Amino acid sequence: MARTTATEETARPAAVYRLFDQAGRVLYIGSAYDPKERAKAHKHADWWPLVVRRDDEWYVSRDDAYRAERLAIEAEQPPHNVVGTPKHTDPAVRGRILREAASARWTVALAAFRAGASVDAARRAGGWAEVEYLEASGRMQGYAAKLRREMEERGGTYNSENMRLDDTLLTLTAAPRPFPTAPVPTPEALGG
Repeated sequence: MARTTATEETARPAAVYRLFDQAGRVLYIGSAYDPKERAKAHKHADWWPLVVRRDDEWYVSRDDAYRAERLAIEAEQPPHNVVGTPKHTDPAVRGRILREAASARWTVALAAFRAGASVDAARRAGGWAEVEYLEASGRMQGYAAKLRREMEERGGTYNSENMRLDDTLLTLTAAPRPFPTAPVPTPEALGG
């Protein structure tokens, strides 16, 4: 069986679909490679009995459909959408935020270790940097709260002495400190 690559998968045509009620009001907007099948996934929703029509708008790729879906949800504000509202973070944004938060974790952990912190202290500093980054992003607040609870349960306490979060650029930088020459820990030693 032939396998498709991620590039081939996202380059497939995809549609933005709208589900309407009897009065012609948009109830829901979504996107899918197969809108007919995807729309069926909503049949257990309490609002499904109101649906009388589905319209599809086709795009060259899933990425184009995602963008069009987000814009349509923002402009039309269908009452039953979660995606595209403050309650949801779309997959592309979620992935970027998680990568940036992980980068913040390791940047701070490494800076703390190089500044003389123990591996445990560096790991804690990195963990708190990840929590702070996620909280500052304004997205994925449930996940950020879960990480905060986990840090607190492990006895971690937040100390921003060696960290600074630039709210404008949402980039993490280590506070300027002299770095002693010490062996650099591997990500495995720091818990990654």
